[in-house]
Order: sequence, then structure tokens, then C-alpha cells
Amino acid sequence: MKRKFQLVVSMSTVALMVLLVPNLASAALTLNSTTILSDVGLNLTAAAASTHVLPASTASALQVTDGTNSFLTVDTSTTTSGASALSVVAGTAPTIASASGAEYTTLTVTPPTITLTGTTAVTSTMDSIRFSQPTITDASAVTVSNAATVTIAGAPIPAGSATITQASGLKIEAGAVASGATRAYGLFVDSPTSGTANYAALFNTGNVGIGVAAPAGPLDVRNTTTSTSTYYGTLIVPTDNASGTLSDRAGLLLSMSVTNNTAKTITNVNTLSVSVNDSGDNTTITNYRAGNFSTGIAFGMSTVAITNMVGLETLLTIGSGSSLTVTNGYGLKVKGPTFGAGTITNNYGVHIEDQTNTGSGTITNNWNLYSAGSTTRNYFGGSVAIGVTSTTSNSKLEVKDGHYASTQTTAPTSSVTGTGYSGSSMVSGSTDTKGGITATVGAAAGTLVVTFNAAYATAPICTASPATATGQVDVIKMYVTSSTSVLTLNFVATPTGGSETWNYICVQ
Repeated sequence: MKRKFQLVVSMSTVALMVLLVPNLASAALTLNSTTILSDVGLNLTAAAASTHVLPASTASALQVTDGTNSFLTVDTSTTTSGASALSVVAGTAPTIASASGAEYTTLTVTPPTITLTGTTAVTSTMDSIRFSQPTITDASAVTVSNAATVTIAGAPIPAGSATITQASGLKIEAGAVASGATRAYGLFVDSPTSGTANYAALFNTGNVGIGVAAPAGPLDVRNTTTSTSTYYGTLIVPTDNASGTLSDRAGLLLSMSVTNNTAKTITNVNTLSVSVNDSGDNTTITNYRAGNFSTGIAFGMSTVAITNMVGLETLLTIGSGSSLTVTNGYGLKVKGPTFGAGTITNNYGVHIEDQTNTGSGTITNNWNLYSAGSTTRNYFGGSVAIGVTSTTSNSKLEVKDGHYASTQTTAPTSSVTGTGYSGSSMVSGSTDTKGGITATVGAAAGTLVVTFNAAYATAPICTASPATATGQVDVIKMYVTSSTSVLTLNFVATPTGGSETWNYICVQ
């Protein structure tokens, strides 16, 4: 059996009419703790209302009851903690037959159709139901931990043998709107203002799903589209209109923390994991990217100064107090492909396109690849080709249409030993790997010595050849020795003498 009370309030210039129509003979209307009606209806005039509907300090000012359960209560108590000014309760638990369309609604609010006259644009928000902000005050200093304008205790609770496939504390249905609505939102949230910290929304616990009923993480976004226009699974386009000296800015900030001092084993920890999967047939895709990072600036102002403009930056950081041991640290790691079927003509672990500027601006220095650090190492496990797409068999390095060049900031130094040997100097542009030494050679045995600017790990293999005619005569009188720090040209017989220049090449 279904119980229902209907409360009708009608206001006019002559009377206030309150009509309560219960369907039980034992129903009652209580005003100021006094039962004034136990019949099936009431027509209360404005005069009677002013006599009986008065604020009550210790009891309900207005109560609708069936004799056992209260259905509607208006409590005007002003000093009672926990009081609810208006309570609507279903009363006795209803019993209804199960069916595909079975439903019991505790409260239904049906707004009227609002007819506007005139053509003046309405810029304020037209509210069908509005909850105004409560004001909480105290003459003494007091802290309220939590306060809310509207609170929903939770989702529906299944009991007995009943189960609920999907229980929602708040559900906003996709009600149809006419084409006259330019934009329609199921939920629109503005951030509050004037607080110490203001936030538009907080999902305090649990996972949030967009396009997925069972989100697998704190934020799980999934969607399916059949549209042929531009499509974004997730689009984040922040706009920064701040001015002055600003703190760090980030369009998207991802931070992964692994805490708790208990022992744990983790196979993979990813701050950002991006994958693209295509299971469709007969698909033609021009560019198939797991990630696309670009840095673009379009300023209307005449002068903009940027120190560093970076498309993608990575950084490894470990706190100074940590006892963590890392076997391998990668600023950027590109794994090899897994291609079970089909054909890839050219596969690139890293592909850097021509950095030549195609715009009208000016780039002073242009590098396709720049590796800084004078003491750091660069390792290439396979062959390296410069100016050519492949190397000759068994060649680790091949250069096409170019030359080998060796330069260094501080040149090696020269010296001589032996009677009559003097005036040694290094040829301009000399380095530890190639160069020349000039000196006056005596008429007896002696040496010309090149001291390397930086010592080799092991003694290099060096050769020397004469760069002057006088040196050519002394070729058979000279041999070369080397150590990790010096190259020595040894004259073992009486040389021709005079000024001689010798070129050298050293390879470790």
C-alpha cells in the first residue's frame, strides 16, 4: 500500500491556503505541538494561520503525521543543536512489487515553465532550485572543521537479499535540451572566492572515471568516438593571464611517489605511461604517435625574452639523504620495437629532423644533436655513419663527403734534448692526436718531444713524417716512441741539422 501526503501552498492577496490531504483516517496536523486536525483535510485561512503557525522554541511549529510517523516537520527552534528546519521523511517503509519499472521517489520537484516577455537579454542565472549559503558566526573564537551548504549522506544501501548494480549518491541524467541552448552542461562548478585557498572541486577518496564505469586509477579517462572531425581523448589547454614575477607554470604536472618504509618489490613505476593501440582493420594513418610534445608561442606584444625554450625536458633526482642504490639511471630511454607482423622499412630509435629554421626568424646557432659535458662519455654500441645511411661492412665509423678534424683548447707543448737542439715550437692547430713540431736539430743524437695536454689511458700508437726537405734526409736517422704522456722523435745518428718540421698522428 502506498502512503502519500500532498502539501499545497497557495498565496493570494486575501488568504494563505494550506491544504493537507492524507489518505489515512488517523492522519493529523500539528501546529505548535497541538493537534488541530485529525480529519481528511484542512482549509486554513490567513487569520487562522497567523493564530496557529507560530515559531516554537522547544517543539515543531508544523508537523504532518499519521499518528506514528512524521512525514513533514517544520522546526523553528533557534537554540537546539542538531535540529533540522525542514524535514521530509518517507515515514513508514513502503512496500512495492518488483518490476522492470519499479520505483519509489521520496521527493519530486517539478519546476514550472517560465514565460519571458520582451527582448531584453537575461544575463543573470535563472535558478529553478537555489540553495543559498549559510552563515555561521560566533561571538567567541571557534573553529568549525567542516561545513557544507548541501550534504548527501551517501549512495543507496542494499539490504536483505537485494543487490544494486550501480548505486549513486548523486546522479545527473542526460535530460534533452532544445537546440536553442548554445552550450549545455550536466555539471558546472565555479571556484569559491575570498577564502585562504579556493578550489572548484575535491574528490577526496576513491577513483574518478570519465567514460568508464569502473575506473582503474585515481583518474581514468576513456572514450569512444565515431566522429570524423578532430578528436582528443583528453584535452588540457590552460591559459595563463597572470603578470609580474611568477612562480613555476605547468600545463600538466605529474608526480609519482613511492612511500612507506616497509620492504616492497615493484616491477615498474611509471610517472607517465603512454601507449597507442589500434585494433581496427583497413586503417590508414599518416602519423601514429604515442606522444607528441610541442612548444609554441604566439605573442601579440612587441618584446618577449625567454632564456630557455624546451620541447621536452627530463630530470633524474635523488635526495641527498637517501641510501638508495640505482643500477642504471636513464634521462631518456627508448626501447626497441616489438613488431609481430607486417613490415617496417626504416625504424629509428631516435629521429631528429632537420633543425634548419623554416620561418622568418633568426637562429644564430643550430644543432640537430648537442651533448654537453667535457668529461662525460657517449657510447654507440653499433656502427656510426656520418653523411651516409649505412656503413661499410665491419666499419664502426664511416664519414662521407667530409673530413676528420681534431681541435683542442690547450695545445700540447714541445721540448728538445741533445747538443745543438733548440728553438722548439708546436705548429699552429696541433692537438694530442695530430700536429707538428719544429725545432733546430743538432749534429749529434738527440730528441724532439711533444708533451700531451691530456694523458692517454694507454700509450698511443704514433707515426711521424717530415714536413721539410731537411727532415726528409733524416728519415732513416729517426724513430718514434710514445708513452701515455709524451711523443718522442729519437735521432740516433748524426742528422743533417738545421731547422726541421715533423708532422705526427697518434691513435690510442
